[in-house]
Amino acid sequence: LTSLQGAPQSVGGDFNCRGTQLTSLQGAPQSVGGHFVCRVNQLLTSVQGAPQKIGGNFICDDELLKQEYQKMILERESQDKKCSIKFKNAIAKLLAKKQQLSKPDSGYDI
Repeated sequence: LTSLQGAPQSVGGDFNCRGTQLTSLQGAPQSVGGHFVCRVNQLLTSVQGAPQKIGGNFICDDELLKQEYQKMILERESQDKKCSIKFKNAIAKLLAKKQQLSKPDSGYDI
């Protein structure tokens, strides 16, 4: 196996691509319910294309690749939190505006 192109986008259990000739994780499922196993892949040099969501563990022999994957996940979670905070702040502003506009003397009711 030299490529994950054509793999399913979602796997309910474990996804095992160990002991192959992969050079990239491009084409890997984006959601894995169990473990994602990519051990014994000496040609693998990056985790780009790795699943966005893994229910179990990211299992890889190369410590640098494990660290790269953890960093990628932390960055993604950080971005998600920033978006969530911005969204919550926008809702709070809209609610405050609604409260101001719904005062009886304002002439508006939302």
